[in-house]
Amino acid sequence: MDDNLWPSFGEIRDLKTPKSILNEQAKHLEEATYNLLKAEISSSVVKKAERNVLSHKFKIIAPFLANYSFILLRLEQDIVFMYPNTVVSIPTGTSFNIEDETSLNICLKEIFNNQEIIQVIQRLLEQSKAAKKEDELF
Repeated sequence: MDDNLWPSFGEIRDLKTPKSILNEQAKHLEEATYNLLKAEISSSVVKKAERNVLSHKFKIIAPFLANYSFILLRLEQDIVFMYPNTVVSIPTGTSFNIEDETSLNICLKEIFNNQEIIQVIQRLLEQSKAAKKEDELF
């Protein structure tokens, strides 16, 4: 007799998770800023209202400015289900309810194109470029 009492779970689908979308966007930011800025996605499990929530933070880092960093956004999803989830733009305090991958992409585009956020990134880029040149002189 076989002791395995588990059913077959079949083929495991390849999914594009919210975290993988954030990771893709992190790479795009680094490319767009010629690696003057870096992006990091960190994840943790937090307890909210008697349930476990997977929380992802999108952090922008300026390596040439003593690794100055700030959290751009936080995405929270149920530990079992990817959608719906919630995205909060930390600089603006705006919260978005996300129903699917399409609405996540729309939300991220809105956050990334916010004028306040663009100005912060531009200032970090200018200072990072100057700091990199200074480092190269010495």
